[in-house]
Amino acid sequence: MIYVDRNNLNIPISDRVIGHYGDNSVNTLTFEIDDSITASEYILYIAFSDGSINSILLDKAEDNTVIWNVEANHIFAAGIAYIQIKAIGENGEIWHSPKAAVEFLHSIDERNPTGERIPSLFEKLDEKINDILNDPTHGKDYITRTEAAALIAESIDELLLPLNKRLDGE
Repeated sequence: MIYVDRNNLNIPISDRVIGHYGDNSVNTLTFEIDDSITASEYILYIAFSDGSINSILLDKAEDNTVIWNVEANHIFAAGIAYIQIKAIGENGEIWHSPKAAVEFLHSIDERNPTGERIPSLFEKLDEKINDILNDPTHGKDYITRTEAAALIAESIDELLLPLNKRLDGE
């Protein structure tokens, strides 16, 4: 839980890493706001290292507790970011917290240099299985389960060969 009083935004070390860039609905942060700060709504501002800024209306829970359900569209960039909570009343902003640093971790990019998405191992395997099952070179409209299983096992070995070499230290 993050504690917010008039002069501090106290983020425990365990809550400073919000998640990975691209995560969706995998983290929820709770902010306990000091009783001396009352507002009709609270907005979380995030300033990312690339200069972009996002604002999220926080969900009210009980008393002076608000919740941020972190969604992928809230996170514009990986890296260190600064957050700040603003309390909004009937006449506009009535208070804002100090800024505090949080981190959004980098994810492994699943795109190749041309910008195309790299298929996962399972997608590659699914494609190979479909190719095997639909291959007309077998001289018949279908292949037996045994033939298909042997060809699929061979394809799995081919796909896993680079991984196995790395695991074996080659």
